[in-house]
Amino acid sequence: MKTGIKGASILTLCVGVILLLPPITFIFDKPIVLFGVPLVALYLFGVWFALILASCMISRHLRKATEKDAQ
Repeated sequence: MKTGIKGASILTLCVGVILLLPPITFIFDKPIVLFGVPLVALYLFGVWFALILASCMISRHLRKATEKDAQ
């Protein structure tokens, strides 16, 4: 079970790095404003928030797996 969690954490890292690379962020660098915020800022903060949520979910599963192994 831990190998699956470790794989998910590595996948989260790789996806995060790819989504934050300049060629990808340049796609959203348009003169579009939503709710008074530029599109590129919404994209960057959205990716950042999604990575935080994914990390939180992974850490919860890792904690549960560690507790099961300790018993």
